Amino acid sequence: MAKGINNYTDESITSYEGPAALRRRPQTLLGSADVHGAIHTVFEIFANATDEFSAGFGDSIYVQIDNDNSVTVVDHGRGVPMAWNEAQKKFNWDLVFNTLYASGKGNKDAAYNDSEGLNGCGCTATQFTSDYMDVRSIRELTDENGTGTREFHQYDMHFEKGYPVGELKDTKLEGVVRTGTTVKYRPSAEVFNGETDLPKEQFISRFTLKAIAYPGLQIKFKYKDDPELEFYYPDGMAQYLSENVKGAVSEEYANIAASSDKCNDTKDKNPNRNYEASMECCIVFAPDSTVQSTFHNGALLKGGPTHEAVFTGVAKALTSQAKAMGKLNNKESFKVSDINSITNFVCQTRCNADYSLYEHQTKDALNNPSICKLITSAVDVQLTKWLSSHNAESERIVGFALANKNARENADKVRRQAIKQLTQDIRKIGREPQGYIDCTSKDPAKSELYIIEGESAKGNCVFARDKDTQAIQALRGKILNCLKRPIDVLLAEKSIVLQLLTLFGCGVEINSKTIKDLPKFDESKLNFHKIVLAADADVDGGHIIDLCITMIWVFCPTLIRKGYVYTVKAPLYKVTVNKQSEYYYNDAEKDRCLRELVAKGYKNNQIQVKRFKGLGEMVADELRDTVLNKDKRQLQRLTLPDNEEEFAKLLNTYMGTDLEARRELIISNFETATAVDA
Repeated sequence: MAKGINNYTDESITSYEGPAALRRRPQTLLGSADVHGAIHTVFEIFANATDEFSAGFGDSIYVQIDNDNSVTVVDHGRGVPMAWNEAQKKFNWDLVFNTLYASGKGNKDAAYNDSEGLNGCGCTATQFTSDYMDVRSIRELTDENGTGTREFHQYDMHFEKGYPVGELKDTKLEGVVRTGTTVKYRPSAEVFNGETDLPKEQFISRFTLKAIAYPGLQIKFKYKDDPELEFYYPDGMAQYLSENVKGAVSEEYANIAASSDKCNDTKDKNPNRNYEASMECCIVFAPDSTVQSTFHNGALLKGGPTHEAVFTGVAKALTSQAKAMGKLNNKESFKVSDINSITNFVCQTRCNADYSLYEHQTKDALNNPSICKLITSAVDVQLTKWLSSHNAESERIVGFALANKNARENADKVRRQAIKQLTQDIRKIGREPQGYIDCTSKDPAKSELYIIEGESAKGNCVFARDKDTQAIQALRGKILNCLKRPIDVLLAEKSIVLQLLTLFGCGVEINSKTIKDLPKFDESKLNFHKIVLAADADVDGGHIIDLCITMIWVFCPTLIRKGYVYTVKAPLYKVTVNKQSEYYYNDAEKDRCLRELVAKGYKNNQIQVKRFKGLGEMVADELRDTVLNKDKRQLQRLTLPDNEEEFAKLLNTYMGTDLEARRELIISNFETATAVDA
């Protein structure tokens, strides 16, 4: 390796201060450097408005996204402080919008208790990463002289690319006016990789969930030229679940609430770090819905410990109920995986912002162990009481959980068997699998695996093959449709799918929620560099080929991508004259041959025509001359079309009950090369 020039000196170290650092790396505080980071800025500003609502000020928030992707957020809270802060010797606009980690939240004596924001980064991060920002705050000033007069001021400040432009404008307003804050800004395309076209759909889903987290808050949303939308859930969690959960077991939901002033997440349980936390949860069971949302202080979480704590509490409660009903013995219990597909809930937790242990600035998850314990305990105890007083509903709910438990246990059994078999070396297991005849070569580059239709063809194929390089696996009936059947059925003990995957020897690429830890795909472990699909030249044979291709696509698509999978044509006719035979693969070829023979003077009684109905009717010599002959066989390598994603979508759509549509799909989407040399 050539040596580089040593230009790493004491002067090589530089620092990025103020807006420059965040404009270079917006993902450090906003999660990403693309449109998702730009979206996050909207909810940073929005969070300040919801904090005002939580504190009891204002009843509505207005959000507008204009055609140039500028954003306006209006609330009717107290108005963000903007004037001089004597204690900090700075203007508050500078602290709130121009200084990281400056906040009026996050301590016991703060103006907010259970605020969504806590680090004092959101407004500044948004301002730093914007083309411009205009802030207008209307505040009612405190009457320090006690005269009873009310004085309102309007404060305006302008920023460009992270820097303040001009001075703070302080305008005294006449009369009594409505207080609040208006922030207008445009996320900078140069910061967010040119991706600032903010998608409407993400805002609709987030504002819906925000309205649930803040019952009674009216959220209005105007997106470009579209009509204004309103999000309003005065009844919060229960209203949202009733509108979105289909097929609920009970019309009456389980409403759970609890609080504790003894929460403590310090290792030494220092009493000076005790804090108060509360939780509310609304639960409804339904077999065909999975509506599950968790919030903390109004912030929507993406999962994490508090989310899982709800499931843990539900599993405990259902276990107790099932045992009381005699459905489980004392040693049995439900796991979270048994109940998460039937459990629908919205859960909100709250505590002083100073004690909120978020994963990071984007608040994807909450890691407070004390709050998790509070959730699990409350759900367990209160849901158990609810179940015991709703006997008919409990019977159905426990029944769903039992069905899931049985499926899980069966899947565990299948998983253990599948892992054991898929990690076996087929040459060291002491006996050949059913229907399989091995070849003597151990070199994958020289070895071929013929997957043939039916046991009837197996015997003659064994005699006709090159035993050194050609292995034979006969299918037992039709292979299962791997796009329609569950994985525990596909990989059940003695299934042909499991056997074929074992013969391949390279593991699998499929990811399954029910059967995990299967051997990972490893191309270097593939036992055969030619996997040849051989079936009868009829509709049923084509169907079998389709199903084999589907199986390989589902479990080991790389085998198709890398060109390891082939089909071989089976002849339809054998024409013999003077003990000389030729094989033909369609009616047109056969008819042309017969016309040529007649033209040469051969009589019909001199020409023998044999029609093959399938591989099972071909004798060893006929198979040796065609399907298994490396010099004469019509072998075709399967290759994917350019649009692989579209193929996968269509395959998933058509591999159902419509056989003709299925076959047309395979034929039209797999390009086949001309005869490939063996």
